[in-house]
Amino acid sequence: MAALIIDPVPSRAGMVPVSKKMVEVVHAASEKHGFLIISDEVISFRLSFAGAHPLFGLRPDLITLGKIIGGGLPIGAVAGSARAMSVFDHTQGKPGVALGGTFSANRLVMAAGLATALVEGAIARLNRLGSDLRSAINLAFVEKRVPAQVTGSGSLFRLHLTSKPISDYRSSRCNARDALRSIHAAALEQGVLLTPNCSGAISTPMEQAHIDHLGAAVTRAGAEIFAARG
Repeated sequence: MAALIIDPVPSRAGMVPVSKKMVEVVHAASEKHGFLIISDEVISFRLSFAGAHPLFGLRPDLITLGKIIGGGLPIGAVAGSARAMSVFDHTQGKPGVALGGTFSANRLVMAAGLATALVEGAIARLNRLGSDLRSAINLAFVEKRVPAQVTGSGSLFRLHLTSKPISDYRSSRCNARDALRSIHAAALEQGVLLTPNCSGAISTPMEQAHIDHLGAAVTRAGAEIFAARG
């Protein structure tokens, strides 16, 4: 086994942050068997200025990054420890692993990334807005007796059509995909574009008014769909 890839806040497993126990198991297995730990932060890098892994005590050898560092434009990057990245070092001759790609050193993408200004203050504001959004939607669902909830971390969120605890992939699987699609369509009619599984991320241009509208749209859509189902 060469490496283990772990997503600190996996969107396909309920958008539930990785547990402390899981991190301990991964570290122990890595030390015992000698494989690398790769933190997939294509989505979750946005959670802090240093990325997602330090928030959960994860010590990865490599980190994979996506378009969030390019202002939303197509880009991919790999970062990591000096030991892990040494295979790409070309200063001492031919590197152990060739590194290149269509978007390598793309000036437009890097300019967009700088213009986005995803600084510590901006990330902290997005995280606060995300926390407020999830709390508002979940409170509204309880008040309206809608068996649904929103999970997530920082500026990330995902809707689940169940009131049961969400802790992993199995508990996050949706058995009412038609209802989820209906909520997606209903939110779209109110000017809110979610992913097909009704998840999303708050971005830097958004203000409190956008968050209020987003929360109201998701809550209204969810309540209407469950009322229609009886």
